[in-house]
Amino acid sequence: MKKIAFFLPNIFTALNMACGFVAGIYSWKGEFYIGCMFIFLGGIFDSVDGRVARMTGTQSSFGEQFDSLSDIISFGIAPSLMVYNRFFFDMGKEGLVLSFLFLLCGALRLARFNANIEKVSSDYFQGLPIPSAAMAVIGYILLSLDFPSLVENKILSAVYVVFYSLLMISNIPFYSFKNSEWIKKN
Repeated sequence: MKKIAFFLPNIFTALNMACGFVAGIYSWKGEFYIGCMFIFLGGIFDSVDGRVARMTGTQSSFGEQFDSLSDIISFGIAPSLMVYNRFFFDMGKEGLVLSFLFLLCGALRLARFNANIEKVSSDYFQGLPIPSAAMAVIGYILLSLDFPSLVENKILSAVYVVFYSLLMISNIPFYSFKNSEWIKKN
């Protein structure tokens, strides 16, 4: 029974990763709404895997690393591809760099989190967590579906993506809610 309990949170992590993969595929097809919904669904799976691990007492170093690898796909690679395909595909090298910056900052954010996991309080995150940054980016993509003029405004789109990229690697503390009473009750 313990072995089954160990796999349960990893199944949710794998589902998160699958959502990121599928979102990337949909972005190449130009189906941004569906791609965004898969990233959102990946966020739900991501929020469940850690809770399931804590509830079943199956937290592990493996699970933490697997979760980070899944997060870089769902919340780093997939949004970067979507941003590139939606806003920056016609900008040449600059478009590639802008899209890659989000992925790079997300990877740096996850590496810093993993390296400091035992050293910092779990009450706050150092920098914006990558799932939150990804949700901000897909929100902008969804907004651009209703307001296509955003696609043409390359400067605004670039500033938006750079802003959330830099928030991830900043030292700004973001409340984690892990120890909040509301989360513990639900």
